[in-house]
Amino acid sequence: MRTRGGATTRRPSTRFGGQRGNASPSPGGLAGVGSPLQTLCELVGGERAARQAAAKHRCGRFVKPGPEDVAAYTTELLTATQTTRNPARDLDCKNLGARNKFGVTLLHKALRFPNWRAARHLLTVRPDLANARDDLGRAPLHDACWNEQLDWSAVDALLARDPCQLLCADNRGHTPLCYAPQCSWRAWAQFLQSRRGFLEWAFDSERDACSVPSEDILALLPSRDPVVSEASDSDSGPPVKRVRVEEEPPPPPPTTSPQRRSPAQRWTEVARSVLLAHCPRYAPDRPAQTPANSPPRSERALPLPPP
Repeated sequence: MRTRGGATTRRPSTRFGGQRGNASPSPGGLAGVGSPLQTLCELVGGERAARQAAAKHRCGRFVKPGPEDVAAYTTELLTATQTTRNPARDLDCKNLGARNKFGVTLLHKALRFPNWRAARHLLTVRPDLANARDDLGRAPLHDACWNEQLDWSAVDALLARDPCQLLCADNRGHTPLCYAPQCSWRAWAQFLQSRRGFLEWAFDSERDACSVPSEDILALLPSRDPVVSEASDSDSGPPVKRVRVEEEPPPPPPTTSPQRRSPAQRWTEVARSVLLAHCPRYAPDRPAQTPANSPPRSERALPLPPP
């Protein structure tokens, strides 16, 4: 807040969807789409109503993990959670409540990788993990919102467990939607608009903080149940598709890319783009320079070595 000539002006809150400075539109054509947090605040009645709902329904705190859970958090279990294609088989008889000393659970890691199939399985077997917090106060929904491509059935499963964690801030004051990349804002806007009835119920000021959503309310989440079962009875057969009758409008189309890239490939592309931005002379597609085709010293961008 600042005063100019006796007039009081208030800056928009970046924590609840406001933007400071001159916000330039993204190259993807998102000039008319606001941030997901702005969309959510508009649906629940404004920023003030969103603040009141966040203060009333704030739940979940960091609990120091026990020695058994820390000992069960092994590299083998973590790798299986992030890479499995059949979680019902690969994670059977495992300690799914394992977490490291910082409170990061397997659900955090599955959503951060992401492995949506394993995340849906964990939410089915251990729904209490949806409310887990690490030492930074981050819920699994914080890690899910980091991704550019999302599985809306997993997001619906998280919201069915605790819908108000959309406005629960971590230790740095950031809500899960604050971490949504700008390229996913349009998909988030469609998702939130299609769940408007559920969000209005979730952030109702007269609703009890401990109330459990009924089946009629859960029916407003059309993709809460996964379309494809996690595993079939026989390992040799293909996954069995379950028939689902939808009275509500279909969810927004999934933003999953047809070709999945590993984290190493994504980081390689990021490192290459940074290198090209800061080192103009670097170009992998260019032939190596020789004394015959190298530019004169006066035209080189790099400084001359000291004598």
